Amino acid sequence: MKNNQFIYTTKEVSRYYDLTGKGLAFYEEKGIISPSRTDNHKYRVFTLADCYNLYHSKLYSNCGFTLKDTADILQHEHLNNTLQLVNSKAEEMRKNILKQERILYHLQRIADTLEKYNNDNSYEIINSPDFYRLLVRDFDTPHIASPAQAAEFEEWNSIIPINTASLKIPKLALFSDIPEFNVGIGNIISKYDFDLFQFKMSESVESLPSRKCLHAIVKGNSEKINTTEWLKNVLEYVQNKNIKIIDDAYTSMLIVTNEDNLKVRYDEIWIPIE
Repeated sequence: MKNNQFIYTTKEVSRYYDLTGKGLAFYEEKGIISPSRTDNHKYRVFTLADCYNLYHSKLYSNCGFTLKDTADILQHEHLNNTLQLVNSKAEEMRKNILKQERILYHLQRIADTLEKYNNDNSYEIINSPDFYRLLVRDFDTPHIASPAQAAEFEEWNSIIPINTASLKIPKLALFSDIPEFNVGIGNIISKYDFDLFQFKMSESVESLPSRKCLHAIVKGNSEKINTTEWLKNVLEYVQNKNIKIIDDAYTSMLIVTNEDNLKVRYDEIWIPIE
């Protein structure tokens, strides 16, 4: 069939690399391969060099390179240029893998925490993690942000659920009989993740060092997060156990569900105690 053992037909190459004839034509159009034609120009034939390029196009595609990137790499004449591009992509992949690992960790933690709630085991005295908290706005004020603040909020939201929505509940609200109070709306992230993802301090970011806390779950109407009604079960627990609150509380949102046509919000809460 062929004089040269390293000359391949369209059928063979299509089978080897799981590509259709149209797919091979597309790769040719993008400069990945350069097949020649038979004497009657009816059929394409592929060399070993074409196969190498198809192999590497699959490799680079699986690594996240575009076809343009792949063509650029294949056209580089010097190894150092190729290594620079490959190392850059490898670093990008490492960061993405790390991000996915942390997302997986936090998703599992959300599931485990809600499971404890289902088993009526959601109250405990612990030392809270070290946190950083971004203040977005107060509940009673409109959401107005400078371009810098908007960019900061966008950056934090880019890694949900590693960072989550958070409320800061004033200490006085936990003692008073006032049905409504102002809460600080923001985002919260562990110090570990704050450092890992190289977030920066700003005027809107507050450090929350580890301290002794009542750790629990609050659940209720997502539109009443500024009311004692939303905190009812936790406040009853505090009263029944004679727990002394010493500072503002803060929460981390776990999930919002639809229950009886109502948006129900579940939050972890940390209440600093004596």
